[in-house]
Amino acid sequence: MSTLKTEAETKSVQSLVRGLNVLIAVNEKTPATVSHIVMVTGIAKGTVIRLLKTLKNEGFIDFDKLSGGYKTLPKVRLLANSMLTDNDFSFAVQHYLNDFSQIVKWPTDVLMPEGAAMVIQASSRSTAPITLKRFDQVRFELLESASGMAFLSAMEARESDEIIKSTSTLIQQENFEYIQNRVLKSKQQGYALANYHAPIEGTRAIAIPLMYQGNVFGALAMLHIRDLVSEDTLLNFLLPNMKKAALEISKYYEKNLDNLNLAPIKVVRNL
Repeated sequence: MSTLKTEAETKSVQSLVRGLNVLIAVNEKTPATVSHIVMVTGIAKGTVIRLLKTLKNEGFIDFDKLSGGYKTLPKVRLLANSMLTDNDFSFAVQHYLNDFSQIVKWPTDVLMPEGAAMVIQASSRSTAPITLKRFDQVRFELLESASGMAFLSAMEARESDEIIKSTSTLIQQENFEYIQNRVLKSKQQGYALANYHAPIEGTRAIAIPLMYQGNVFGALAMLHIRDLVSEDTLLNFLLPNMKKAALEISKYYEKNLDNLNLAPIKVVRNL
């Protein structure tokens, strides 16, 4: 009887691990197709479909008909709340962003790298005068997001190339060159841009790197509606204020460097 119980418990644990791996795959690349999840997890397609159905029923993910893939829902945040609230850096920067958003009006995020994604550590989305309430994404692909491009652009080319290759082992040469060019353009401009089709068509993010003693540790990103922000406003008002904010955020980083309770951050020296 005890043997049967142990086997049942083992199967339950294995099922939980598989479910978490599927959720991680969706979280890392949203929206994620079934074929992508099967490829990155190595889990059988039938099992993946069954686990996706369970996660959907529990409110962690939903199916996006437009893209044909699965996306995470705000409930996923509950799994990481303690990581964000238990470090002094995020707490301090959160308060700073709340005040900063009253100047620029648009919501801003501070993001740091985690694996193949840039992850929000603090945000003014809920307090900014202009809010994009349906924009619930908290993880952004390193190689596709404005924050990821800004982060990579602050590095020496050899270092960023290595990260691009290691982040996507299946990347095609033409895609590799495309990403290289995006990083180079971001370096030349001093900022990165990325367009999103949700929650409102024309949503765009502008991002700049966050630096400390010549090292890049993250990115500051601002969400806005492209058609509502002129190029003059973007370059002569929003961007200068973001650069000032980046300097202040770097001071918070320095102050809390020894007490950061975050996932490991790959800090690369800008040679």
